[in-house]
Amino acid sequence: MVPLIFAAIGAILFYKLGQALDDEEYAGSVVPPHVRDKKIQQHVDFNGHYCTRCGKRRLDFEIDHIIPIARDGRNSWHNTQVLCTDCNRRKGTTYSFLEGFRGRMK
Repeated sequence: MVPLIFAAIGAILFYKLGQALDDEEYAGSVVPPHVRDKKIQQHVDFNGHYCTRCGKRRLDFEIDHIIPIARDGRNSWHNTQVLCTDCNRRKGTTYSFLEGFRGRMK
């Protein structure tokens, strides 16, 4: 059982290290327009026009920081997600541990 736990911890650390190495941080607190457009297009290609948080069909998408800048989050590719305007406003600067997994557990 112990080797399995160590293997799981090692896999998580390896994944996070890989994210940190290829994650470009952007200046300021606003995601650059070319990055925003690419992230939204990637979301639409993968999920269609559905919000990953509420599941409703929407056309108004925004980039949201998973860990908000106000809570020491990074302005980078891996710390952003695509949400509809309503969900982004409702979320505000809140953050929970499972926030990064929301939308992937369906």
